[in-house]
Amino acid sequence: MSIAAMILGLIGSIFGLGMGLFGYVLGGATAGLLSLAAVILPLVGIIGASMERANRPVAGILMVVSALGMAYAFGFGFWSSVPIVLTGVGGILALVGFGSDDSGEAIDPKVAYAWTAVGVPIVWGVWVTVQNAAKIFQ
Repeated sequence: MSIAAMILGLIGSIFGLGMGLFGYVLGGATAGLLSLAAVILPLVGIIGASMERANRPVAGILMVVSALGMAYAFGFGFWSSVPIVLTGVGGILALVGFGSDDSGEAIDPKVAYAWTAVGVPIVWGVWVTVQNAAKIFQ
């Protein structure tokens, strides 16, 4: 499943990068920090997907953060749901490990729950910080 996580993350992030660049060039994305995030966050997803075989937990976290950031930057609409869902599912598969790849090791569910307990407040804090920082650029 690690190859599936990598492929889903790459496809979703590349599609998200295309949407971000398209919106940035045409001015569809809002000005300031949010338009920059619409281009940077898919790049974070590509980095996460490409390092999935080397460091699965970090890659999963990067892809999930990328998916959440794209959901904030693009909004969750019909077309934006494609990169968000693909990158998010790739990140979740990388975090869970799902077991049947060449290493044969899956992440212990207790470790996944612990990372979730730590990661959710961090993502919420970053989300609130980005929202407050976006007010400065309006």
